[in-house]
Amino acid sequence: MMTRIRKRFAPDLGAARAVIAELSEQVDQILPAEEVSYLKLILCELLANAVEHGRVGTCRDEIVVRIGIVPEVGVVVAVGDCSGQPGEIADPEEVLLCEHGRGLFILSAICETLAFRQSTRLMVARRRFGT
Repeated sequence: MMTRIRKRFAPDLGAARAVIAELSEQVDQILPAEEVSYLKLILCELLANAVEHGRVGTCRDEIVVRIGIVPEVGVVVAVGDCSGQPGEIADPEEVLLCEHGRGLFILSAICETLAFRQSTRLMVARRRFGT
């Protein structure tokens, strides 16, 4: 059975940190500790990108997070921030010493898929457990 979680919050880092803490606590009883850690990393990177790069003033000025968890299978995280298409996944050699730009690259390493859905304007990360 799939567990679905949905959260909306204001586009600022303080609110994002509070949402990550709240969602981590909610899934702590559902997922193994290692997968909670991966989920927190996915949330941190996607929410930080949404706060930093989202287009405030173009919609409701909020960020939407949707999580779907199928125990023993995997997790899907979708984040919407009213922005246009996100940037390309960085080449690690180009951003190795840069202050920013490695978030999507990191997520592409731990997620089965990482994609922007233009039709829904959601950044979607899918992770299969145990990979």
